[in-house]
Amino acid sequence: MTPTFLRAIRPLFLAGPLAFLAACGGGGGGGSQLPVAVATLSGEAVLQAFAFFDTSGSRDPDGIIVAKSWDYGDGSTGTADNHLYTRLGTFNAVLTVTDNSGSSATTTVQVTVLKCSSAGTRASTLSPHQTVCVQTTAGEMVIELFATESPQTVANFLKYVDEGFYAGTIFAPVTNLRVDGGRYTAGPVAKAPTHAAVPLESNNTLQNWQYTVAMEKTAGAATTNAHFYVNLVDSHQYDFNPAVSTPNGNAVFGQLISGTKVAETIGAGATHTAGGVANVPLADVTVRSVVRMK
Repeated sequence: MTPTFLRAIRPLFLAGPLAFLAACGGGGGGGSQLPVAVATLSGEAVLQAFAFFDTSGSRDPDGIIVAKSWDYGDGSTGTADNHLYTRLGTFNAVLTVTDNSGSSATTTVQVTVLKCSSAGTRASTLSPHQTVCVQTTAGEMVIELFATESPQTVANFLKYVDEGFYAGTIFAPVTNLRVDGGRYTAGPVAKAPTHAAVPLESNNTLQNWQYTVAMEKTAGAATTNAHFYVNLVDSHQYDFNPAVSTPNGNAVFGQLISGTKVAETIGAGATHTAGGVANVPLADVTVRSVVRMK
C-alpha cells in the first residue's frame, strides 16, 4: 500500500468497521428497494354484487406507493379495490403498484364468481323447490317457486328470468305493505311484457302471507304477465275470493327464503311521485340480475 492510500483509510479504521464497509460499498444493501404488491379477496365474489379486495398489505420499504391499478381479469380495468363482475367464471385479477421512484410490482388474485352468496346458496339447497337468486342494488334475495300450485305462472316467470327481462328494472311502487318489481325501468318508464299473458292462477290455495311473492292480475282480465310483488305483511285482500263470480285475486307463486331484510329495506325507503307514478323510491333500487339456482 502506498503512504497516500494508508493516510486516506486510516480515519475509517479509527471510526470503526461499519464506516469502512460503507465506504467500500459493503454495507447497507445499496440501491433502492422495490415496492411490494399484496392483495386478497375480502369475502365472496358473487354475480352482479361488488367484490372487494384488501390491498392494505401493499408497501414500499424505502418510499411511498403513488399509484395503484387493477386488471380485474374480465376485460375491464380500474383503480378501485372493488369490482362488479357481470358474468360467472374464474378470473385472475392483477394488482399493480408503483412507487415514487417509478418502480412497480404486481400480484394476482384468483376470483371465482358465484351465482349467489353462501347464505343464499345454502337456503336454495335446503329448499325442495326451484329457486332463483335476485341481485339488487339494495342486496340479495332468494325466492323459492311453487311450480306445483302455480305451474303456468312459474314457467312464465322463469322464461322472463332466462331472457334477462328483469335486469335493469326498478322496484316501484314500494310501500311498507309490498314492493313491486318487473314493471318499470328508471324514470320511471313502463316496461312492456315481451310474451303473451298466462291464465290467472289465483285459485291455487296459496295466500298472500308475509314474504310470499305473487303475480299481479292483469286489469280487467283473468291473466297475469311479468309484474310481480313481494308481500311485506299478510295481505289477504289480494287472495282469491270464491264468493266473487268474476276473476279475482293475485297469483301467489313463491316466497322469499333469504333476503327478507332486503325487501323490508326497499319498502321502508323514502319515496315520491315521479312520472305520474306514486311511491317511487327517491333513490332507484335496481335489479341487477335474476338467475336460476336449480
